[in-house]
Amino acid sequence: MIAGALGTATAAAPTSPEAKPPATVAPAVTKPAKPAPSKEVMQKYLQALTQGRTADGKGQLQEARRAFEEAVRLLPEGAAAQSELGWLAYRQQDLELAERATRTAISASSKPSLRAASLYNLGKILVARGKKPDAIAAFLASWDIGQSPAALTELRALDPQAAQTAWPRVTPFDGPLKLAEGGDQGPMIAACREQLFLAVSAQDPMEQMTNRAGIDALSVERLHCQKHASDPSGGAFPDVMVLSARFEENHYELNTIAVWVKTAEGWQYSVLDASENRKWKGDTSTVEKVSKIGSVLEIRKSVSRRDEVEVAIYSKGGRQGGQESPTSIVETDRTLYYVGFGPSRKPSLTAGIRASNSLSLERSGSVRSAEKSYPITLSPTGILQVGEPRITRNKLPENDFTGRELQVPVGSFPLKFP
Repeated sequence: MIAGALGTATAAAPTSPEAKPPATVAPAVTKPAKPAPSKEVMQKYLQALTQGRTADGKGQLQEARRAFEEAVRLLPEGAAAQSELGWLAYRQQDLELAERATRTAISASSKPSLRAASLYNLGKILVARGKKPDAIAAFLASWDIGQSPAALTELRALDPQAAQTAWPRVTPFDGPLKLAEGGDQGPMIAACREQLFLAVSAQDPMEQMTNRAGIDALSVERLHCQKHASDPSGGAFPDVMVLSARFEENHYELNTIAVWVKTAEGWQYSVLDASENRKWKGDTSTVEKVSKIGSVLEIRKSVSRRDEVEVAIYSKGGRQGGQESPTSIVETDRTLYYVGFGPSRKPSLTAGIRASNSLSLERSGSVRSAEKSYPITLSPTGILQVGEPRITRNKLPENDFTGRELQVPVGSFPLKFP
């Protein structure tokens, strides 16, 4: 049960790294390592936890509470049991126990989804206890970690201003860097080389297919450097470049997308995507559209993920062996980003806002597909409007595509750049 409106811990979908919550939310504390519990203790703990969840699901709250209390007795640092006990105590109006157990779960949890769910629970408990400022901090911390619309909805009810500034998250650009200004295309080619190098530098050294020297040696044609116009007439947003660049080697591709903004100190940048694509499996990123809306730049990006490993194995021998043909899978995310300038006059970028997720399964010429999408628009005055989601299906059962993976807050949100 764990998270009430957030669902189970496994259902909370963290989309960002765990952020440090406000002091009122009992941040995780590094403690001396304790001896690992014995196998027997862990088995009894998991058994009690399962019994509690089963009883809770049947509405047998007292039986569930006894089971969760037994799990906590066996393993006091068990964050899942503490969170379950806290949420059950909240529903039984035992608010003191609810807060104590939930704060213990938050401090003990190293799993972002469980931590986000427990922080959401804590917010609900603190509202019931009349501790509004602490509840706001808890919902905000839950949102920072899990990005669940449920946490943002609660935050909007308590503090609309905090909710408006909490989403979408806005961060400053990296840099600045000096780029070569010479040549027919100015700094564009230098920027494409730089964003490829930045992407390669973030990879595991054992998996790097190239290095700085290899990137610098690429011809302009092999760099696949492309500048994306900001409106249909081909005009550019002043001093801003949205560039894609690609590195290819045998059956390997590295696709990059980055935004570059020229300032008095040099070029500041933000890499939006670095997708790897191998022979039978990988991601491919594409800039679909760049538009100027008022004083803000909107970037629409898609990333397609394909998995044809089983198809390759089948084509190399499975067909002769009489095996059933496998399924080819393609999943596509479409994401929006916004670039703007606030009072500081320095460029900032919103976190990616996933506008749609689609899944396509093909087997023996038969295609099944589904898509969940949110209508998202930005007004010239900087108001982001997110509509209710839509799910469309073509021969794909609901159990194969629930759409729960894509969660976006619905409503109006003003974009605020620092």
